[in-house]
Amino acid sequence: MDFNLRKILPVAAMICSMASGLSAAQHDMQSSQSDMDKPRQITPGASPRVENGADVFISADFIYWSVREDGLNFATSGYANSPTTTLTKGQVVNPDFSWHPGFKVGIGLTMAHDDWDLFLEYTWLNSPSSTDSLTSNTTTNSTMQSTWIYQVNDVLNRITLARGDWSDNMNVGDLTLGRNLFISHYLSLRPHVGLKAGWHDQKYNVAYQEVLGTGNITETRLRFRNQSFGIGLLFGMDSAYFFDKNWSLFGDFAATALASHFDVDQKATDFELNNTVKVGADRVVYNYNNKIDTITPVIEWAMGVRWDYWFNEDSYHVGLQLGWEQQWWYGMNRFHNMFQGDDRGNLVMQGVTFKLRFDF
Repeated sequence: MDFNLRKILPVAAMICSMASGLSAAQHDMQSSQSDMDKPRQITPGASPRVENGADVFISADFIYWSVREDGLNFATSGYANSPTTTLTKGQVVNPDFSWHPGFKVGIGLTMAHDDWDLFLEYTWLNSPSSTDSLTSNTTTNSTMQSTWIYQVNDVLNRITLARGDWSDNMNVGDLTLGRNLFISHYLSLRPHVGLKAGWHDQKYNVAYQEVLGTGNITETRLRFRNQSFGIGLLFGMDSAYFFDKNWSLFGDFAATALASHFDVDQKATDFELNNTVKVGADRVVYNYNNKIDTITPVIEWAMGVRWDYWFNEDSYHVGLQLGWEQQWWYGMNRFHNMFQGDDRGNLVMQGVTFKLRFDF
């Protein structure tokens, strides 16, 4: 009997232990399933929500940017008009790119579903004609050459004046869907995706005066226009590092691939002057159009400081931010240079951006 008990008791203990383990595992599974059914917010929303509001926000930006484009040089000085041991160092001349004001306006909605937001923004920037010129100095051994028209390499056939101006009218719309979330106590991120559409209207006018062997002057005028439209997918990431509830540093980044269409017109005409009096009629040197379909990459980034403030028992929110923004549009110069080929110059913009945001 004792022998049987010694054999049975360990087996009974093992069975009881297994049954207890199964019961605990079943309880843990039920508890885990119950926890899964409960909503858990791992990354809390960081949007500046207001109390009892419509969760709508509007924004307005003042921008003051420098706008310039590569590949628009129109004259080069520093060419010798005769064999010489001393030559004045010349320069490559571009349009006089300068700074211009513009604006952005936007409207957004922070949705109840997990703090996702929808934001629509429009950007306008008109860069008025930026003009520069270069005049040849006939008292030195240096002469001037055109980069857009053919000229005879002769001391009696040299360009004495070159003038160029360029302008760009930009209209851009962005529609993004994102979520502003805290990944730590002081750091928030807003990953977002969406669509970007951009319109650009570029005008480029160049004039040359060339001295002929007869003493008369031939003036050649180039009239170029580059109209483009593109739409494509956008993705980006906005970030903010908070010192406290009101002050933070922000850094934003976005990239887009625009399916773009370019419509480029180029025309050159010349006429002859005798003591500033036109001789004969205008002559068309060339006149053609070029249509291009391609993908245009666009990269944007910005950094600065932000201040947030809630009032009227947190029913309203005002945000102010000041930053430096840069944009890079690849290959926006689609003017064809018959001597240098298609330059594919990039359009670059940078400058100060001041934003006002209001939530209600």
